[in-house]
Amino acid sequence: MRGTSGEYFDWKKFMILNRRNLGLVVTLALAGGILLSVLFYLKESVWGATETYRSAYLYHITFDREQVDNIHDYYNDYTWNDVLDSDKIAGVAAGMLGDFTKEEIGKATTIPTMSDIRFIWVYAEDETPENATRIQEAVAEALAQFGDETEGFAGIEIWDKREVKAVEEPFFWGRTVTAGFVLCLLLGVFVIFYKNAMDDSVYTEEDVACCLGTEAAGTVFAAKDKDVVSESLTGNLAVLLQGKEKVCVLPAYEDAEFTVDLQIWKKILPGKEVFTASTPKEAGTDVGLVWLVPYGRKDGRRLMQEWKNLQIRSRKADAVVIVDADKNFYRLYYGKGKKK
Repeated sequence: MRGTSGEYFDWKKFMILNRRNLGLVVTLALAGGILLSVLFYLKESVWGATETYRSAYLYHITFDREQVDNIHDYYNDYTWNDVLDSDKIAGVAAGMLGDFTKEEIGKATTIPTMSDIRFIWVYAEDETPENATRIQEAVAEALAQFGDETEGFAGIEIWDKREVKAVEEPFFWGRTVTAGFVLCLLLGVFVIFYKNAMDDSVYTEEDVACCLGTEAAGTVFAAKDKDVVSESLTGNLAVLLQGKEKVCVLPAYEDAEFTVDLQIWKKILPGKEVFTASTPKEAGTDVGLVWLVPYGRKDGRRLMQEWKNLQIRSRKADAVVIVDADKNFYRLYYGKGKKK
């Protein structure tokens, strides 16, 4: 966790605590990317799909020989698409058809990339093949008129006609899966960082120093572990409890799941009369006091409050010990070769 002063982000602790979550997030992000892609495909191709038909005509352009160089420089596929949307083409075609506006004609017609400025393909698309053909025929007349009336052109004529076919829009699975994966991954990472920001648990002895402003004497691991105490604990307690015949091991707060195993503490403190209590008042004043801090219980703010209450009541803890800790976490965090 992060303390009340000198805050820092412990990347090593973060990565160890979330090592399984990070792998899970990547797996779920991949699954989420695939799922979102499938849903998007169904939306575009099945549920909300409307058939679109395309009429494709190839037009041959004859330029005025006297102005051919200037016209070559000016007319390209970008220019022709603008021309299609203009009053001279879309406007004229709309006037011929009567049931389409200039804007609808412009939206329905496109010119793909040109490889030869003497030839242009014009695509006319609509939800019915009949209307696609009607729009194309009207555009053909408008283009022929444009070629006859516009300076620099000798004429524009139909060179080839393709059969009206349904448009098959490609679905880019790779792109949609990647986009879905990145979106889900970012969401998963955000959730992990949010949970980390909300987690004020005590995990390490350094966390005790940040949270309480005092050093921890050591750690007692969960009962499932073979070696239940950190190597430094016994020696530190011997120094801190020197001259104390009776020792009270006091939980930081009362909790049904936070219990004290006196058998373990009698082994940790041989030769001492060890007992437990519910409150500092029950513990008495002429005894050594070991304050027990639970590991990973998301209770940092509560621990700070209980520690402050202990100080206010003029009761000093001789030692602070983390209990029920995960030994595997400690092994990864401090390293196998470092003695704790």
